[in-house]
Amino acid sequence: MYFSRLHQQAGAIKERAASLGLQVGRVVDLVENRECVLCGTLYKNMQLKPQILDQFLEKESVIPAGLGRFSAENDSLVLEETSGRV
Repeated sequence: MYFSRLHQQAGAIKERAASLGLQVGRVVDLVENRECVLCGTLYKNMQLKPQILDQFLEKESVIPAGLGRFSAENDSLVLEETSGRV
């Protein structure tokens, strides 16, 4: 699903970058301290997010009521594209 969505948007992103005089690069080609444009999927690693499979395997498949916050200060964001993550 993410790959097809990314593939659909890549053309428009490349056109927009070109109109600004930029090229879309890849994670594996990144150079430190050089401005670049990446086209990828943003993923948030949330430490407090319940792991449904783990709960199922423990036969505790019910998420506790009232547990509504899954974000924490130590969560991280990752940009992933076809050649890697950053």
